[in-house]
Amino acid sequence: MKFSDILKEYAPYQGIVKNLNNTPISVAGIVESAQGQLIYALQRENNSSALVVCYSDMEARKMYSDMELYSDNILYFPSKEYIYYNIKTSGHQNEYERISVIQKLAGGGRYIVVTSLDAVLQYTADKTELSNLCIDFEIGKRFDLEDLTQKLIIMGYSREAGVEAAGQFAIRGGILDIFPPGNDNPYRIEFFDDETDSIREFDAYTQRSLGKVNTASAAPVREAVVTDEKLEKITAELEKRIQSAKRKKSDESMYIETTRADIESFKEVRYFPSIDKYVSLIYDKIPSVLDYFSDNDLVFIIDPKRIAERGKSFEWEKNEVIAELKEKRIIGAHKDKFYCSYIEKTAEMSAKRLISLDVLSHSSADIKYKHLETFTTKNNGVVPR
Repeated sequence: MKFSDILKEYAPYQGIVKNLNNTPISVAGIVESAQGQLIYALQRENNSSALVVCYSDMEARKMYSDMELYSDNILYFPSKEYIYYNIKTSGHQNEYERISVIQKLAGGGRYIVVTSLDAVLQYTADKTELSNLCIDFEIGKRFDLEDLTQKLIIMGYSREAGVEAAGQFAIRGGILDIFPPGNDNPYRIEFFDDETDSIREFDAYTQRSLGKVNTASAAPVREAVVTDEKLEKITAELEKRIQSAKRKKSDESMYIETTRADIESFKEVRYFPSIDKYVSLIYDKIPSVLDYFSDNDLVFIIDPKRIAERGKSFEWEKNEVIAELKEKRIIGAHKDKFYCSYIEKTAEMSAKRLISLDVLSHSSADIKYKHLETFTTKNNGVVPR
């Protein structure tokens, strides 16, 4: 007998299914080895996407690894490290992984996304903006190559002589090579005048063609997207802040020097390592991965008591970092937001079809449950009664 068949006959599981319109639901008695099985079964039952929120990246990776056995539609959304100094970084692979996930969600597929609370509270690309900026190539579609070049730069791609890594593009005559984030290989798109004539995947190392495809898609390679309109507003605001700093009695020379350098970076290259400092100027409201899920989608919180503890410690830690940066004059004394509010995101998750899973008992400091179910499980799954 299949595990899904066992669950369908199990009264507590039936209780959850019957109350999917009466959430939040607390489910107690779920050992770790059975959590992924239950999540997968309920996601299929609800015929929707699902977000699984774990205490840490390490626990999220483990859950993701366990759940990969059930489906190809399991995705892992990692947290990110904010950068406040213009230092050399090890690359953008982590950011590309995050963008690949939200692009798939924006495309309308049904996925189970496993992540940590930290990742939920960090900014990502705005859903509407991401959808508007994505470029879909198909045979016969027409493009103005000059406009296309400018759009790719706004999307964060770097123009190179040849494409070797994700986030790069090259144009030679009527040929565009582009390596979107999340792809195993880049695309070579040939145009006849302004019409898409052929699309091929090719090997970035050997440059050899790997075969024709009918369509290709390119998403932004930055989560903090700086459009031309935003660029003008950001630099104008930073100029105002510099003038305000000059009028202060305290020594603001470090802040003024750093901000002037950042204004030049915005104007010259648009994207630079410490752009995370300006997320609240780039977005009026900090966008989150949670924005990519509808009210009918499922949200699972693993071990809600620990999640609540992490939410509070996360905000304390980040406030300490921001206070130190202000003291060092790396950022100004403005009331900018860098992260999403834990309380606000908890409320948003609760407004969806939220189900908390706990190994021991029903517990939560921040969620008011409407329905409770208790499972009897052991390490190899559910024990039916």
